[in-house]
Amino acid sequence: MSKCYLRAVTSKRERTKTRLAQAAYELFLRQGYEETTVEEIVELAGVSRRTFFRHFPAKVDAAFVDVDELHQRVGAALANSDPRLSTLAVIRSVVEESAALYLNRSSLLLERVKLLRVTPSLRDHRRARVERTAALWAAFVRGRAPDKPAVLADMVGGAIVAMAFRLQDIWADSGGTAEMGEHVAEALGLLEAAFG
Repeated sequence: MSKCYLRAVTSKRERTKTRLAQAAYELFLRQGYEETTVEEIVELAGVSRRTFFRHFPAKVDAAFVDVDELHQRVGAALANSDPRLSTLAVIRSVVEESAALYLNRSSLLLERVKLLRVTPSLRDHRRARVERTAALWAAFVRGRAPDKPAVLADMVGGAIVAMAFRLQDIWADSGGTAEMGEHVAEALGLLEAAFG
C-alpha cells in the first residue's frame, strides 16, 4: 500500500479510515475510479465491507476524505476566530493555515489533481463540496459584515474557493515544487484589494 497521506492518527478508528483512504487512492490511480469497487478497496485495506461503510457513506467519499476534514477545520477556525480581528485578517489567517495543511499532504493533493483531471464524475462531486465550502466562507463574511449586501459575502466565498483552486493548479502543474508562500500572499493581496 502507498504511504500515509493524512495527519498523524491515534485512534483505531482513524487508523482504519486512513488505511481505507490509502487503499482507495492506490486503486483509483492504478485502475481508475469507475473501475474500482468497494470490495477491492476493503480487500487491499484488510477490512470488511461493513467497516468501509462505517467510515464512508459511499465510495466517492474516500476520494475526498481530507477535503471534508479541511471543511470542518475551516468551519471551526472561522467560528472560533477572534472578533477583534478584521474579517480580511481572519480570512488571511485561515487561508494560510489551510494552504499549509494541504502542502503537508502534497502526495495526496497531487494524486487527487491527477485523478480529477481524468475522472469527470469526481469533478461533479468536488463541485458539490466546493459549493458547500464557498457557502461556509460566505456565511462567515455575512456574520461579520451584516450591513454589507449579501451578494458581496457570496462573491467573497466564491473568490476564496476560486483562489484555492487556482493555487492548487499552479502547484500541481509544477509537480508540487512551486514555492507556494509567494503565490498565496499574492492571491490574498488581490482578494484584499478587491473586497477590502
